[in-house]
Amino acid sequence: MEMAARAGGLNYIIGRVKNDVTRSKYGKRLPQNRTSEIKQARSLVHTAVDPQVRNDLRAKLADAEENYRLVQEEEEKLSKEDNHIQIEGRAFKARNDDLEKRKRAVLDARKKIEAAQLRLQNEKKKLDKLLNAKPVDVERNNLKSELLKLAGQRVTNVQQYVRLMHESIKEQEKATLAGLEYLQVQANKEALEATCKEQKEAIEVAQANFVEISQKWKKIKEDSREKLRISKEKLDACDDEIRQKFQQLEEAGEIAAKSREEWEAELAQGQEELNMNMATNANVVEQYNKRKAEVRPHVLPWSSVLLTCG
Repeated sequence: MEMAARAGGLNYIIGRVKNDVTRSKYGKRLPQNRTSEIKQARSLVHTAVDPQVRNDLRAKLADAEENYRLVQEEEEKLSKEDNHIQIEGRAFKARNDDLEKRKRAVLDARKKIEAAQLRLQNEKKKLDKLLNAKPVDVERNNLKSELLKLAGQRVTNVQQYVRLMHESIKEQEKATLAGLEYLQVQANKEALEATCKEQKEAIEVAQANFVEISQKWKKIKEDSREKLRISKEKLDACDDEIRQKFQQLEEAGEIAAKSREEWEAELAQGQEELNMNMATNANVVEQYNKRKAEVRPHVLPWSSVLLTCG
């Protein structure tokens, strides 16, 4: 089985047992053997076999068994060698790990030595600087000069700072004024928008009133024209005496001066006079009724009618 497993997996039969040898794909990849029984054949079981063929098969079987034995011996030998190699490999790995550990220790020690050397060089430079330093009086004078220089620079910086502060205050004032102007403009804009809105609404109302008045005016104009037309037709249908009388009244201004109530009062007075003379003058009654029929439908002043029709 070991030999079949090393080959990557084989199938072989011993007697009536079939062996399927495979190697696991995970972990230590140990060999696995699955066996299955070969069932008895249903046909050709008792078929007569040629003795020569049987002897040849037995000879081949004996050779195969001998070869199998040799293969097993070779397998055992190779297995021992493999175990020996595995042991040597583990020992080699242990030695290699130890060498790697020692190598890391050497590298760490080298880094520490390099750091110590760098610190030593820095300390040497400091020592050389102290040994080669100028006398105390000279160093004191140099420090005084540097202090005076720094003080002058400080005064200059303060002056620049004050100047910048004044400039920033002026800029802040400008920004504040600009902000106030913006707020004022915004307020004016809002007020103007409100005024425009009110004017727009007033214009819309005026337009609506204009449309309504225009429609009423057109209606009155058409009604006046129709009444004028009817009046003219009625007047044309009257006899010459009535038309002449109407023309005299119109020229005298009585038609334009009298209102509807005045015309109705005049008609009522005429009715009373007619009633008084009814029994004696039938022609007067007829003329009165005719005039009443002509005048009553036209209650508007003739001057207003003429202005509307114009």
